[in-house]
Amino acid sequence: MSKRSGLYFIVLYFAVFMLLISLFAKKSYAGGKVWSSHVNRGRVLYDTYGTKVQGHRFGFIKEAGDCGTDELFILWSSKESSVMDLNAGRALLEIDVDGVLYNVDADIFSAAELRPGDILISITSLSAEPDLIRHLVRGSRAGVKITGPEALAGSLSILEDTFSLIGFTANRSNAKKLCSSLPQRRLAQKR
Repeated sequence: MSKRSGLYFIVLYFAVFMLLISLFAKKSYAGGKVWSSHVNRGRVLYDTYGTKVQGHRFGFIKEAGDCGTDELFILWSSKESSVMDLNAGRALLEIDVDGVLYNVDADIFSAAELRPGDILISITSLSAEPDLIRHLVRGSRAGVKITGPEALAGSLSILEDTFSLIGFTANRSNAKKLCSSLPQRRLAQKR
């Protein structure tokens, strides 16, 4: 299994898991102030909820054997079925960390209808810029705006959301510790 296809399944599995949690959770996560870190299928995910839409997620993935790399991970929602045609396409993002802007060219790993009229889009970038991570560590909030392409941005009713960075640094450290404790994954050799 390639790294990309393995990541696709973990992202999709995580997206469904997080949606179910958000639907049935008793605890309130209003304001997006809760970061969490957890192991899921040999990867460590650390992320938080959006302040506009609880189902929007902003976070990172660490893979066993590469615990120093933070892979950007975003979940976004849409009511438009046309986003289903964008699987394996590109997403252009603007991430604003306390006024410092980063333009990110990312992959749309999946767009899946979880229930009629509710589509969850998984967006990833295989390595976040070290400068972005440094600003997130020092920052108080991160804004994410989907700026393109038009086929994606035009299919979203909410193009931007804000995420608290309270707890980011502690959960990033915890994610690195969890990642270091995982057995290294063996990649299948090509014949």
